[in-house]
Amino acid sequence: MATVRVKQGSQPTIEGVLVGVVFVGVKQGVPTARLQIRGGGESRVVDLAEGSSTLMAGGVLTVSALQPASEDRRGELDLTWQADQ
Repeated sequence: MATVRVKQGSQPTIEGVLVGVVFVGVKQGVPTARLQIRGGGESRVVDLAEGSSTLMAGGVLTVSALQPASEDRRGELDLTWQADQ
């Protein structure tokens, strides 16, 4: 398992999975992150709230913490990747 803290606009690679952090904010009243994920032969765009996960080939990506953007700072989130065993 690997966890990284990232900011909106970054593109971290977590154990071979590329994650583009497109948006970190509030969508319909819910703190949400829009992520573009590429790995294991898959590519998708997902909106995930804090605590939500998406299943990918090779593992599960979870938004384990989320701080929406404000007027003076970019949004941040913690991403956790749990590889299949």
